[in-house]
Amino acid sequence: PQEWKMYELVARRFMATLAGEARVLSVRADLTCGPEPFVARGSRTVEEGWYRFYPYGRKKEVDLPHLEAGDEVEVTDAPPPKRGETQPPPRYTQGKLIEKMEELGLGTKSTRHAIIESLYERGYIYGDPIAPTETGIAVAEALRKFAGVISSPEMTAALERDMDAIVEGAETRREVVDKSREMLEEVMHLLESSRSQVAAEIRNGIREDRVMGTCPECGSPLRVIRARKSKKRFVGCSNYPQCTVTYPLPQNGNLVPTDEVCPECGSPKVRMVSRGRKPWTFCLDPSCPTKSRENPTDGHNPPPGGEGHPGEEA
Repeated sequence: PQEWKMYELVARRFMATLAGEARVLSVRADLTCGPEPFVARGSRTVEEGWYRFYPYGRKKEVDLPHLEAGDEVEVTDAPPPKRGETQPPPRYTQGKLIEKMEELGLGTKSTRHAIIESLYERGYIYGDPIAPTETGIAVAEALRKFAGVISSPEMTAALERDMDAIVEGAETRREVVDKSREMLEEVMHLLESSRSQVAAEIRNGIREDRVMGTCPECGSPLRVIRARKSKKRFVGCSNYPQCTVTYPLPQNGNLVPTDEVCPECGSPKVRMVSRGRKPWTFCLDPSCPTKSRENPTDGHNPPPGGEGHPGEEA
């Protein structure tokens, strides 16, 4: 029965905490075949220790033969080569991002989480692992291009060090404030002199975030629209009035395009990211057959809100 399995797991875990260390001998052999290097790894348990009570974390043993430097080995069974591509590094989770901020000297223990939360709330990032929105990318690129000093972690880290220096008595509050004011005045001057270019880049990013996919009727971009009267948002075809395709949307949360199309109705699928809730993906068409298979009370069906054009981009 399930109860016994749970009891056994707890009992084994407890006994393992009282047992001795498990010792595993790891072996590595470096081989060459022509100019190509190969590596063979093996391992075997020399002392069972806590493995005797809790074998679930035990790795499969691979016993390599005894080898000496200069030995020749015969290849008896070689797996077929696999074609692969270099993969990008994994995205940061919130925990890993906090570790990176600590490494770079950004924020404090009490402010790092709040900084990340503000990025979510402003629509610069979404999900966990964290991914940037087009708006977030546009803001970062605009700052890097027109006011590079403010986008570098060194500037923020320097400000943090200056504040620590005040606490330690190495600098006065006035000295730090004057230094910070000079730095920020320089940044503001750079941004003011490039205001139109910065605004254009950020506007383009916001516009890209408003595109939820391609209209299944005419092929034009589908954009998030806000009705002039009710101020409710919905998705409408940018080819209006020639095309009047609209879809309702939930009124809260950040919408993220997925570049996916519903296999049943052909409408775009979007992802909803709300604070405190797990992101979920849904088809824009409320009459899609997939909606009838979903529980209407589970939050996956967006409530009516699309009122069609006239409206303006949200």
